[in-house]
Amino acid sequence: FGNLRPFPSPMVDANISSKIEMFVSCRRLANKDTFSKSDPMVTLFLKDGITYRTFQLIDRTEVIDNDLNPNFKKRFVMDYHFERRQELVFKVFDVDSTNLKKMADHDFLGMARTTIGDLISRGKAVLPLTDAQGRKLKRLNSVMIVNCREIGDTSHRCKITFKGDNLPKMDLFGRCDPYLEIYKQTADRKQWLHVKKTEVCKYTYNPRW
Repeated sequence: FGNLRPFPSPMVDANISSKIEMFVSCRRLANKDTFSKSDPMVTLFLKDGITYRTFQLIDRTEVIDNDLNPNFKKRFVMDYHFERRQELVFKVFDVDSTNLKKMADHDFLGMARTTIGDLISRGKAVLPLTDAQGRKLKRLNSVMIVNCREIGDTSHRCKITFKGDNLPKMDLFGRCDPYLEIYKQTADRKQWLHVKKTEVCKYTYNPRW
């Protein structure tokens, strides 16, 4: 047995990756406004030790007015590298000005830390929001819900046309201005995620999108 040689360890390509998408919701956010509810927005930061050696801003969601339990329509799309630890920080702000890039203008509502690998393995993750020091917001029990999945690698495209006929009259003076929203169901069948909102077709009962 002394002459046996161990099998060489398989070479793993550190550049192997896949595309993922993440949809974000929040529940029981703090209300920072006096005469209305908070106007939340989520910012996403990434650190992977290679491309991003420190946490860098990747993207942000839209702002949802007056909502402490927002379901954000904007999705985060990223590359998931299998052999790389990719740390994520989600920060939630109550937006108080039109300058979204100046974080000092907005009220901090909480943050959540995780990794892409953890989100992929869980599919749907409920993350407790903490303060800037990592302490849980116990009084409010604020949480962030992240639905994460890999996007199939395909070059196929599908074109779909929608139309409506004889829609009911909704406006007092004039015809209706219809638009269409498309949702998809999560894997656990407990939530519908916003995918697309069409343009508005003005003054018509028979829209074509």
